[in-house]
Amino acid sequence: MEKSYDGNKPKTEGWVKLENYDGVDGTWNVWVQHQQPESRRWLTVKVFASGRVARKANYWVTKSLRTGYIGRFRDYAILRETRSDLHRHVEDQLSNYLRNYHD
Repeated sequence: MEKSYDGNKPKTEGWVKLENYDGVDGTWNVWVQHQQPESRRWLTVKVFASGRVARKANYWVTKSLRTGYIGRFRDYAILRETRSDLHRHVEDQLSNYLRNYHD
């Protein structure tokens, strides 16, 4: 039997909640935050389960607003490999968010 884990909501302020995703293994939250004022060129993304799920329940990714470069690539790669439906949703949500984002 696989281990299961709880998703953890970010504990700091300044997060924007994007659309939830009802995946094959539960509901997932996608939140974004612009980092400190001096590094507003980066977007922090937190993807977390609304309850308990098998394997990994929390993913952290950063994305460059200038180049689209992905930071914290390890979590991004795991998300893409193990939960491809959720990965597609996150990519769509980020594209929509960034299309409407104005610094």
